Amino acid sequence: MCTVAINKSIIILICVVCLSGCIYSQVPTRKAYMESTIGKNISSIKGVYVSERSRLAETNWTYRTYRWKEVIISDQGDGHTIYKYINPYRDCVLVFVVGGDGLIRDARSAGEQC
Repeated sequence: MCTVAINKSIIILICVVCLSGCIYSQVPTRKAYMESTIGKNISSIKGVYVSERSRLAETNWTYRTYRWKEVIISDQGDGHTIYKYINPYRDCVLVFVVGGDGLIRDARSAGEQC
């Protein structure tokens, strides 16, 4: 009887490990996401980060709406503009270097919680 319980436990453990591996292998990394934005127009990125979104607060299970803070640093001398998006609740900053045509030339992220 004990052997049957151990075998069931092992089978359940193997299923959980396989299932979690399948789920988490599909989650894109921040680096892959940032690389995928290169060549896209900055207006598509602005729509994602400048619009309001809901966030679950740490206490009382209430929701807050927030926007990422946008900082635009223009006049780089070479025609590029730098767009920074700062998350107000996490240590995360996204930086996009945009050419004069509005296309993203480089994209990076910084912070412990990106």
